[in-house]
Amino acid sequence: LSLGVRADRITIIPNGIDCEIYGSFEDARLPFRVITVARLEKVKGVRYAILAMEYIIRRFPEVELLIIGDGSERGALTALVAEKNLGACVTFVGSVPPHSIPRLLASGTVFLCPSLAEGFGISILEAMASGCAIVATTVGGIPDIVTDGVDGLLVPPADARLLAAGIEHLFLDSAVC
Repeated sequence: LSLGVRADRITIIPNGIDCEIYGSFEDARLPFRVITVARLEKVKGVRYAILAMEYIIRRFPEVELLIIGDGSERGALTALVAEKNLGACVTFVGSVPPHSIPRLLASGTVFLCPSLAEGFGISILEAMASGCAIVATTVGGIPDIVTDGVDGLLVPPADARLLAAGIEHLFLDSAVC
């Protein structure tokens, strides 16, 4: 309005989610499934999610990481999975239509957001509404969404060992697994 745009030409679109959609798949949860939803770009830190599996699989051999999304780093990340011999526990789902995300999130035990930079992190809200435990990095707007130790665990970015420790902590919590 202060720039001279008429009020009837302005529409406010809230940044949020429909919790009813995300909370409607209670029967889908699988133990020890970690999910990340992200563009496969360096800034999203998916490399560190894969590297974290090296540590987790030692203690939880049944762990599974679903990587939902696609991008320019897919080839490099696929090569990393092969190099680290993690093909049995890491699955690249690729891009999926938005209506498929709620069921996929509901199948996870832990949602992992390993971002190196993040604006708001709407996928974290979607995961919370789906009932996933949260492990995320302390970048951008993420600490505005996740309070460490209250509604998720926060770790510094670019640290696979600390991501793994957060996931393992949640796997050992009987309320989560």
